[in-house]
Amino acid sequence: MRRQELDGFIEGLFGQEDVVDLPERAHRGLDILGELHALFAAVLAIAIHETKAATDKSMETTPRHMREMTKNAEHEMHAIVLSCKRARKQMLAALPAKKSSLQLVKARRPMERWLNGMISSYR
Repeated sequence: MRRQELDGFIEGLFGQEDVVDLPERAHRGLDILGELHALFAAVLAIAIHETKAATDKSMETTPRHMREMTKNAEHEMHAIVLSCKRARKQMLAALPAKKSSLQLVKARRPMERWLNGMISSYR
């Protein structure tokens, strides 16, 4: 996962707002994503730092750790979305129901069935 993906998720969640009300689970998930974002940035900073030589062991373990961090980030993003979805559903259920302005019309028979009925009545 790239830091840009985390940035995009956060920007999409907050939209134009600086502050939003979120469920507790979503808030915890954002804290974890912030920590993971910092870790991704630190790995990048070390990887591009010319004076720090990477050891064979670190070259071997870093990709494994990055995959694990990616799984954790995806899990938290999913948990945030589900938490917000549940909260929105509960909020909408608490609103008073309005009478629908949708006008229902009786369904008509498909034209083909009507024509077949007409033809059979002339036989």
